[in-house]
Amino acid sequence: MGYLPNAHAQSLSTKKSWTIGVMFSEGNEVGMKHPFFSAVIESFRKHAEKEGYDLILTSRNLRNRGTSYLELFLYRGL
Repeated sequence: MGYLPNAHAQSLSTKKSWTIGVMFSEGNEVGMKHPFFSAVIESFRKHAEKEGYDLILTSRNLRNRGTSYLELFLYRGL
């Protein structure tokens, strides 16, 4: 029938989002381009997906408001 469940509705009823938040902070602004970090995240993603989880990567600044990582995850309900 083409039905797709709504993930937000499911997380409200089950109290589980099946999402893992990944925080990354470093000073030299290489970020995701760094080969080590890229390999670690890719491995982590594969293992998380095997267990049925999604990953969310945070940016340093939520809509230019200076929000911390913790505040971002609380805002997203993670």
